[in-house]
Amino acid sequence: MSLRWNLFKFDAAAAFAVFGSRDEVLRKALCAKVRQRAEDSVKAQWMTRAEAEASVKEVEEVIARAIRNGFPFPELEGESDAHVVAMKLIVRSAPDVQEIEFTWDWKHGAWYAMHDSFRPLLTGAAAQALDWLVHGRPLLGRSFETGWSFYSHLELEYVRLLRDGIAGLLQRDRSLAKPAGDRVFVDELLNWLTQVVDVERDLWVYAD
Repeated sequence: MSLRWNLFKFDAAAAFAVFGSRDEVLRKALCAKVRQRAEDSVKAQWMTRAEAEASVKEVEEVIARAIRNGFPFPELEGESDAHVVAMKLIVRSAPDVQEIEFTWDWKHGAWYAMHDSFRPLLTGAAAQALDWLVHGRPLLGRSFETGWSFYSHLELEYVRLLRDGIAGLLQRDRSLAKPAGDRVFVDELLNWLTQVVDVERDLWVYAD
């Protein structure tokens, strides 16, 4: 099993405004989407009917609470897969959330290798931004307890600091990104971050 990152340009303030908004129209629309996806999974025999019903119930409860009450969930320590799925659906429902296209289907090995190379050399907010990008930034609970999936977001300021921090390190020592495949990945990462900076947006991430 491989973990894949998905990156999006978005307006964090606009997307997060729905949390605590009590928007019942949106809640019902998202719950309908959850039920349809579960039905598709049953038809494809990816899960049993009982598993699908249990999953739908969990995700719908998270969606309802997040839209009605906002975040965080004060008592929640670790977020489950249901929390991650709900957050992905809610944020993706915001207007003008634009996916960043990859030229290659980079998996977790490339992300972890990049983190291992650059994290010890970054400081302050840039280091924090890299941790959030690679390991997630929960909004509902204090951590993720999913094993694989997570989500994250970086405000524009963090995106800019992370891009400039990695670029500056590479200018001084190009060997930081090695072997050749790692260099290609880091160059692509800098391009993705630059796309966000150029349009002055924030970065939304989910990995699954």
